Amino acid sequence: MRRTIKKWTYDIVFVDTSRDISDPLLKGFAQNLAEFWFYRFKDSANIDRVMVVPDHDSALRLVRHSDAQFVVISEIGNAFHHRNPLNFLDALDLALGKDVFVMGHILDRGGRYYEVHGQCYVVNVPMFKSILTPPTWHGEPGLKRRMLRSPDNYHDDYTPLWVRLGEGMVDVPYPAPGADLVATGLRVQPFPQEVRDSRVFLYPKKPSYRGNLPQVLSRSGPNRHRHYAFSYEPIPFGLDELAPLDYIACPCNGLNLFRYLDITGFNDGMTIQLYDINPTSLEIYQRIMTDWNGMDYDSLFDGKRAVVRNLHQDDYWAKFMTAFGGPAEWLRFLARVRRQNVSIELVDLLDVTGNLQWDVTGNALFVASNIYDFSETGLFYDTEYRVRAYQRLLDSLPGDTWVHTIFPLRESRTISRVRDERLEPIERFPWRKYEV
Repeated sequence: MRRTIKKWTYDIVFVDTSRDISDPLLKGFAQNLAEFWFYRFKDSANIDRVMVVPDHDSALRLVRHSDAQFVVISEIGNAFHHRNPLNFLDALDLALGKDVFVMGHILDRGGRYYEVHGQCYVVNVPMFKSILTPPTWHGEPGLKRRMLRSPDNYHDDYTPLWVRLGEGMVDVPYPAPGADLVATGLRVQPFPQEVRDSRVFLYPKKPSYRGNLPQVLSRSGPNRHRHYAFSYEPIPFGLDELAPLDYIACPCNGLNLFRYLDITGFNDGMTIQLYDINPTSLEIYQRIMTDWNGMDYDSLFDGKRAVVRNLHQDDYWAKFMTAFGGPAEWLRFLARVRRQNVSIELVDLLDVTGNLQWDVTGNALFVASNIYDFSETGLFYDTEYRVRAYQRLLDSLPGDTWVHTIFPLRESRTISRVRDERLEPIERFPWRKYEV
């Protein structure tokens, strides 16, 4: 979620529902997801105000003091990516308008009126401030404006495609959560399909079954079994200023190793330590460094296609060839890399119990990339753990080693020396201490 330009301005408010989650596994996953996306919104998406509160009424009070155009309110347990190639904020940018008061999962609760589901919803700040007595989450029983709804649903029979103001009033003795947001008569809009597809909710408060855990796990989890044929991670700034390398350590993802070496240059006799947690990636790189013909990239994945992602990216391969000056130059470069001192090892940089050993020599670059801040590890490892694991890596390297790592406290696109890396303080999340 690397964004710098947005159509609208946003504040993000997470609602901590930990006290209502009885399943320890779901509680831990929900908290980890909230911590991961807290930093993604704050640092990668450049959202100035990302906060955590204990309940929805506290969240709505914050709307009254926001300077943004919209406030996104999310219970913990959301992963803000799913089937949609657009990320969550991109999808919101397209769906929202100045005349939308609330957007979310609007549920028809019959005699209990309409509910705004607390898992995630968006509130228009100027419109909210314009209401003399702003609505609260747990509204009062009584007469409310009649609403009309679409005959069709997203699913089941209580998820209307649209809701709009009708005529007259209805008596609601037991209003659903968020009912008074709908009862303002201002425009409320269910999340369109594009937004629904850009996030998935864990439903961590479901005690007897684990909600959407299979859906989350289908896109998440330590990358132990999937290989990325192409990597779209940005190459960091400053590599071209390095003197020719004597050493590089790099994960076995895509073809980034060759892009790094092409930019930096290297001395013959250099040491190349390729590492990964994924045995498939190690095996594929073993093929790259030995018997691959260097041109039939697709053939590298024979027998492995079920666990390879981003395989069919013909434009990437064409650009890769162009960057090396064509096939002949690329094959000469590959042959030279193969003549260096190459090792390929199974290493888990997120395991804080063992010892890390590297054969660092001379002018050295260590590439950890996004291993410590990967969306597929954020579910399993909390922020404090991932920062501790990164510190362990720094402690295992000589101080003058160049390092490129994206880690949970900032989005880094530059390289630095190990001795100059400074880990920033960790936010005191509510499951440690409330910050309202």
